[in-house]
Amino acid sequence: MVSRLCTSDFNKRVRDNTKIGNPKIKGTPFAGYVKIGDFNKPFFGDFKDSKFRLTKNSSLFPIPYIIQGFIKSKSDSETEVSIEIIPIGFGFYWIRLFPLALFILFNVIYFCQDYKLDFNVFFLINLFILLMFSPILIVNQMKKRFVKKFNRIFEIIE
Repeated sequence: MVSRLCTSDFNKRVRDNTKIGNPKIKGTPFAGYVKIGDFNKPFFGDFKDSKFRLTKNSSLFPIPYIIQGFIKSKSDSETEVSIEIIPIGFGFYWIRLFPLALFILFNVIYFCQDYKLDFNVFFLINLFILLMFSPILIVNQMKKRFVKKFNRIFEIIE
């Protein structure tokens, strides 16, 4: 991908739009413990001269993905940008495995017990647990918006 910014302007935008910190923290339960402030900056992460690792700067609704990449000068007015979107382990697996484990656990307990719940209650609880899979869709949409915002801020043409 190519950015319409020169390398120095690209680095300046990264510096201006990023709160410094370890981006892997935002995909864990410790995201709330990150020092509050600089929420006007859309990204949270670290960067060096040609490498960067960025995630969304949010404590309430973080996304478990990191945009990791490096830049290389292509010309005086363009920069070549190579990015990779990688999941943050804990958050990525938490929204996928927790509802599945809860669903399996509840159904195993239900079928192993001598006392049976009314079928309507059993159905409603299972429906609620299945609704817990909806964050997967929500996070996928948030990831798409996050990548679009990254492309817009850094003027990237694909």
